[in-house]
Amino acid sequence: MTEDEKKALLHIVKRYAELNDGKKAISDEQKELAEAAWEKCGVQAKAIKRLAREFDWDNIERLAQKQLEESLDECRHALGILADTPLGEAAIEEVETDALLPQGSKTKREYKKRSARLPAEAAV
Repeated sequence: MTEDEKKALLHIVKRYAELNDGKKAISDEQKELAEAAWEKCGVQAKAIKRLAREFDWDNIERLAQKQLEESLDECRHALGILADTPLGEAAIEEVETDALLPQGSKTKREYKKRSARLPAEAAV
């Protein structure tokens, strides 16, 4: 490798490293903003990331996304994973029950075991 090639390689490696540092700084700032969204607006960081991505969409992309979500909702309903279906209602009830219990996995496990047992009259 000639001296000129070595200098060019060194320049490229240094510039690449600088760009990596810049990406990391931007990523850290985005993370801080997303975390601050909860404190200031009550919005989850995941929602901020998705909204920022959607913010740049044009009307065609928004329409395509809407059609995709409608299709997904139809499939979810067919599979019984929406809240307005019996399976969805059962899942909501389980989450609500877990939220009311004292924290600690042993208590939750014991509750689930007790609630899964049938009364003596029903077992006969």
